[in-house]
Amino acid sequence: MIYKYYSINKNVISSILNNSFWFSKPKDYNDPFDSFTPVEFYGNTNQWIEFVKNNSNYTKEKKSKIIEIMKNYKNLSNKSHIDLLTEKRIKDAYCICCFSKCNDNILMWSHYSNNHKGICIGYKTEKINNKELLRFNDPRISNYIRINRKQYLPINNVKYSIKMRKPFNPLYDSEDIWKNYFLHKCKDWSYEKEVRIIQPFESIQNICYHRDIINEIIVGCKITNEDEKLIKRLIKIKNEESDSKINVIKLKMRREKYKLQRIGIDDL
Repeated sequence: MIYKYYSINKNVISSILNNSFWFSKPKDYNDPFDSFTPVEFYGNTNQWIEFVKNNSNYTKEKKSKIIEIMKNYKNLSNKSHIDLLTEKRIKDAYCICCFSKCNDNILMWSHYSNNHKGICIGYKTEKINNKELLRFNDPRISNYIRINRKQYLPINNVKYSIKMRKPFNPLYDSEDIWKNYFLHKCKDWSYEKEVRIIQPFESIQNICYHRDIINEIIVGCKITNEDEKLIKRLIKIKNEESDSKINVIKLKMRREKYKLQRIGIDDL
């Protein structure tokens, strides 16, 4: 099971009703180190010009612009090269959906669920061939795993460290290595126990998951009565259209320790 924390708003309601996740671009994250890709430039100018000419990710106009800059600069570590060649393109090339392995973290409820007034949704995962997968249902995406006519995307664990990853060199390193930078964060974030689904950006950021993967919706200990009733109505709608029942759980504060306790809510 993986979890996602939400504040309650019209976008989240639409997401639940339409069975969809929003995949964000790393450049929009609030942590400037998240997905940061340090770049090194080994190789001479001619090698880099050939690299640009043969790169299908660049438009003809952009190729001309980069090559012109390269010819005018002897120092390939110039910031303009980094912007044009790698950092901006890397952060535009993929989009990411973030989840957590935990559902009761006090800080995460404060930061991502409107000070405990929101919700946390638990999604059922499947382990196939030692890979943790989440089931999707979106014909618009191409980079998926198909098993028994079902569409899946892999779940990746985020690794935490006090050290940055070694620099990336586009001349010699495969673009597949880019994903490792999206899964490497400062140790300060380790309490989130984060996992991510990474997708090549295909002009689609709202991606549909299979309707039966929601296992439970947990409501925060400070949720308003109005929002709690709204969530109950949403779950009733989802249960009527799904083959599996969504459980609804409420959290309350423990009085003797800093901990959130799960309690049941009356049957819907």
